[in-house]
Amino acid sequence: MDQVQEQLLQRISAVENQLKQALFAAGTEAPDLKLEDMMKSYSVPGLSIAVIDQGKIDWAKGYGQRTLEGRDLVTPATLFQVASISKPITAFGVLRLVDRGLISLDEPVNSVLKTWKIPENNFTLKTPITLRHLLTHSSGANVSGFPGYKFNEPLPTTIQILKGQKPANTEGLRICSTPGAEHSYSGAGFIVIQLLLEELSGLSFSEYMRTQVLEPLGMSESYFSQPLSAGLQVDVASGHTAKEAMVPGRWHTYPELAAAGLWSTPSDLCRFSLGLQNAANGVPGALLSVATARSMLTPGVEDWGLGIGLGGSLEGGDGFFSHGGGNEGYICMLFGFMTQGRGAAITTNADTGNEIVMEILRAISSVYGWSILAPRPVELAACPPETLADYCGTYQSIDDPDMMLKIDMKATKLIMRSRHTKGAVLEARSHTEFVCLDNGAQVSFAAATDGSSQLTLWGQEYRKESKLCDEITG
Repeated sequence: MDQVQEQLLQRISAVENQLKQALFAAGTEAPDLKLEDMMKSYSVPGLSIAVIDQGKIDWAKGYGQRTLEGRDLVTPATLFQVASISKPITAFGVLRLVDRGLISLDEPVNSVLKTWKIPENNFTLKTPITLRHLLTHSSGANVSGFPGYKFNEPLPTTIQILKGQKPANTEGLRICSTPGAEHSYSGAGFIVIQLLLEELSGLSFSEYMRTQVLEPLGMSESYFSQPLSAGLQVDVASGHTAKEAMVPGRWHTYPELAAAGLWSTPSDLCRFSLGLQNAANGVPGALLSVATARSMLTPGVEDWGLGIGLGGSLEGGDGFFSHGGGNEGYICMLFGFMTQGRGAAITTNADTGNEIVMEILRAISSVYGWSILAPRPVELAACPPETLADYCGTYQSIDDPDMMLKIDMKATKLIMRSRHTKGAVLEARSHTEFVCLDNGAQVSFAAATDGSSQLTLWGQEYRKESKLCDEITG
């Protein structure tokens, strides 16, 4: 074995054995976690990783099984649903049309749409919806995400999705706030882009993306194919729920292609990152002009670029882009630096993959010497058992009744469960403030007006309910 190969194996092993939590107790050292152990802890049957370094894919590797009870191993070529990572790739595709002058970022999209138009109301009459609004999630459109369709359910057309007509299982698109005024994540906005791409190109969305984005970027193992054709189902990871069960029919189908419909691999997602990096840095042969690529990586409302989340500064040299994804039974992450030729992509076949995805990303950051994502120390404190017991129960989101949390007590710790969390341990910072070391979540408890408890998580308020929720595991 030559020295280069040996060093590569050392990097891979270091990542596998140095997963990091978001936080650690002050006065101690951040513990190193093993990938194999954390897959078991989070009930993640399989996952796949690819890493970019020095402007190329450094390595890619699969772990675990494609199904919970099966023996088929995940390989670097195993397909996963990458969910909302479809959005930045769709954004890249529509920006190719911007480069060609077929549409501009700031003209009203209703002046371009033919077969359907965004319903007008007082918000749109004052400020027409533009492509920039849709790409930056600042259009004011509703419908943040899509549940997909079970294997035996009929599928709606693009127009039916936009109108909210059966068999669509989400409401129709409507504008609920002034365009450009605030960030409000909307998957429905990307279905408008899906229709735009088809009308402007004269091709189906999947054909346009195949010929104009996927193939030119070398993404030969990526498909906007919903439902997935039988010929592509040879090496596919099946989705799994937080209850450690395979999704009925193995996965849901997402005709909302632009928002959630891509099947891919981490290696191909890294090829997309390289394509965006090359375009932003003026590499000859890139698919986007420098100006257009840099506009994609320029923050708009709440540091959101054109179809992708941003951090740092493009001009300062420390800028990065990222996008997560979560379809039924799948969690994934795309991360890349704008100018440094570095990045990674991670896919899992479990609803409970959120924490392990970020722990892997922190390990990659540590091993490859990135300047971000380092674990942070946090001061912890004691909380009386009787206070902890008062917090136990089921909580319902005030804004979204479908979002439920369950708080239990195990020994002297609170355990938080949800559809995407098997059992997060909450460490006390005070009698009312708690934190999850795994993902950095801050949880605050307070008294509701009726005397019961309410909590705040990631800025979302939940009220304690007397009923239990069957959707919550445990």
